[in-house]
Amino acid sequence: MVQRYQELDVMKGIAVLFMIIFHYFYLKHLVGQSDVALTSSALVMMAIISHTLFIFIFGINMSISYKKYKDKKDFYKKQFKRTIIYSLISIGITLFTKQIFPSKYIRFGIFHFLAASIPLSILFMNSQLELIGTIAISAMTPFMNHSTFNSVCNGTPLLCFILGLNTMRFNSIDHFSIIPYFAIVLLGILTGNKYY
Repeated sequence: MVQRYQELDVMKGIAVLFMIIFHYFYLKHLVGQSDVALTSSALVMMAIISHTLFIFIFGINMSISYKKYKDKKDFYKKQFKRTIIYSLISIGITLFTKQIFPSKYIRFGIFHFLAASIPLSILFMNSQLELIGTIAISAMTPFMNHSTFNSVCNGTPLLCFILGLNTMRFNSIDHFSIIPYFAIVLLGILTGNKYY
């Protein structure tokens, strides 16, 4: 029987509820059917809490799942399958949104981010690197759009968009770059390793 953690279920519930409320107004805004300001503090806060909790719990679940498998090969196989599934969903989302919103379609949204985070997370399992990685990524965050990266990002704009080094080139209705969001995954792994 799979062990349930009530506090994680509560956080998931809050994340899903806030996500539904925010996206209800966001989708109406995208199709021009709502006058509600998406910059209102309540909606912005709901979006931040929702995606932060979602990504944080993702990291905790990675840690719990890793500990559950005595044979780590089974864990790696499961994560490989998850990466493939998330990647296929990501491709579908990109193609779908490109048809509807060609000027701001989703190039690297939440599912793209999760697909990339699974193999990246494995590098930090069962190690002492989670805290170092969290601090390093957090320290880099203020410099994401710094002019230092302009020359590099002019040649590889999509890669920089994915990494979060420079996000100015593309307009997208959903964007979760590796920096800073992978730091939240690492914080989740750190929490999972310590408390679960």
